[in-house]
Amino acid sequence: MRSYASKAEAERLVRKLEREGEAAARVRARTENGRKRWMVCVGPFRDFDDARALRRHLMQRHADIDIVADNARD
Repeated sequence: MRSYASKAEAERLVRKLEREGEAAARVRARTENGRKRWMVCVGPFRDFDDARALRRHLMQRHADIDIVADNARD
């Protein structure tokens, strides 16, 4: 999962995903090596097939992002 040093950077991606119809996108903070980082999360999904389909779609439109499965709840 790509993380951003700036919350504003992550929020820009959320707005872009929302314009593309991915309204479930949100920003979540986490700490990496003692520094706060910001991740863009999408979901939840009904099932793994729905998640896999969105992953394929996002990888085609945003080749520079990393996508991982994460069952953490916000």
